[in-house]
Parts: sequence; structure tokens; C-alpha cells
Amino acid sequence: MTQRKITLALKKINTSKLQGNFTEALIKNYHLNLSLVKYLFSKCSETKSAENKKLRILIEELIEELDINPNCKRIISKNSLKQILPWALKMEVFFKSIKIKEPTNTKLLLNESEHILAILNISAAKISLN
Repeated sequence: MTQRKITLALKKINTSKLQGNFTEALIKNYHLNLSLVKYLFSKCSETKSAENKKLRILIEELIEELDINPNCKRIISKNSLKQILPWALKMEVFFKSIKIKEPTNTKLLLNESEHILAILNISAAKISLN
């Protein structure tokens, strides 16, 4: 995951947000966060694969990996991952509710997603510095 890909995805998210498509912006932000978590997981765990796993499961396995691999603690802290976990649960509920009706909490979830993106982006930058 390069900084260029992150910047391009952020431009698409901001375009959707400016057009008033908050649901689309939220989904794009979710996919960017998912990509960053998979990237962090692949750098922390050499033995496990991140393919075909839900975000919540990846985060839980990453928390377990922090206990096993102390080098991962330099990249992302356990407290940061514990902040991301409730957001992942909220997004699962969001995706289940989007099938039934138009969700009403998209702006709040989008703001929270942007906060999570900032945490993940800092961690990804730490990888590129090493």
C-alpha cells in the first residue's frame, strides 16, 4: 500500500462527500481502512494470511499477533487496535442494515471512519520508515 494509492482513494472519498453521497464515501473509506489493516497484518504476521477474512477477525488476530511478535508494537499499539475494533463492529451492523433500509447514521460513521483512517495511516507510514 503506497502513499499514492492512499492519496488517490482520499480524493475519491472527498469527491463523494462533496457531492453529498455520504454512503458512497463511507463505503470507500471502509475499503481503504480494510486495505490498510490487511497491509499492516501482512507486515506483522509472516505466517498467517489476510485473505478472505472479515475486518473484525483481522483486528482480533492482529491484537493476538502483538503479544507474539514484539516488533509489531513499533508499528501499531494495542490501544489503537482496541479503538478500531468497535468501529469494525459498527460497520458490520451498518452493512447488515443497508440491505434493509437507507441508514441514517452515515455522517457519524464517516467521521469515525476518518479518525480510524488517520490511526491506520500513521501506522502505515511507520512501516515505510523502517
